[in-house]
Amino acid sequence: MVSGAWQRSSRTTRWSSVVAGAALFAVVLSGAPAMAQTAPRVGDLLPKLAAASDSRVRAATVLQLGATNDDAAVDPLCKELSDGAEVVRIAAASALRRLGRASAVGCLKSRLGVESSDAAKLQMSRAVQALEAAPSAPASGGGSSGGGGSYEPPQHANAKYYVALSSVSSAGDRPQAEVEAVVLKAVRAKLEANSDIQLAPMKESSDAAKKAISQRKAKGFYLSISVEKPDYSGGNLRVKVNIAISSYPAKSLIAPSSKSATMAGVAPGSRSSEDQLLEAVASAAAKQFADNAHAM
Repeated sequence: MVSGAWQRSSRTTRWSSVVAGAALFAVVLSGAPAMAQTAPRVGDLLPKLAAASDSRVRAATVLQLGATNDDAAVDPLCKELSDGAEVVRIAAASALRRLGRASAVGCLKSRLGVESSDAAKLQMSRAVQALEAAPSAPASGGGSSGGGGSYEPPQHANAKYYVALSSVSSAGDRPQAEVEAVVLKAVRAKLEANSDIQLAPMKESSDAAKKAISQRKAKGFYLSISVEKPDYSGGNLRVKVNIAISSYPAKSLIAPSSKSATMAGVAPGSRSSEDQLLEAVASAAAKQFADNAHAM
């Protein structure tokens, strides 16, 4: 089950509701009891996708492919970018972004050249941008927007909030860079999609932050992100993501926040399951911040 310090507001985007409704694993953001689910497998999903005549079923299955964290999902997802139903093409772009494989950039760009739907074009463009910006081997050090690589945030001219991210600290046994790559990708994706939020560039100086905040007439926040050690007790997997919300660039603590979730029936050490759950929880934690930023 998912727990959180605040109640989330009812304001959600149309597409986030589609993605949430298609979640395969036992993460229920509303706080309802979680159902026992196992991680999706590409081999199980492809026959289901091929047999589905209903575009809604295909879209849901495509989203599940995006949650597999498996290189084998890239080719079938690229194929679905040409599906006759707009909702499936949108789902395929979103799934490729979530899957995070740079090898998908080529098929996304190819489809962008012929895509007629503005909504699908938007998702494909965002996927390309995210995949090209994602670091292939994030560093463990922390700049003002966390992680390594050459991440440059998309620009939101009318943003109300200017947000910098820390690097991600992890209490588990996995390499910190692995955990950071999953968590930062999820947090960035959620915040990038909110036009009220402008993410700060990496390794921004205090003077540059003050100037940007002043020019935008925005409120600055700094999110310090940490991940607790995965708990495999009772045959289940539980992960928890903590976000300490501070002012920016002063970094005075405003409020702590956390999200956790449990997946049933997971064998200890399942990194693919950890990644899926971490992505969902980190995304939920970022949304929780975004929904409550106006009150801080």
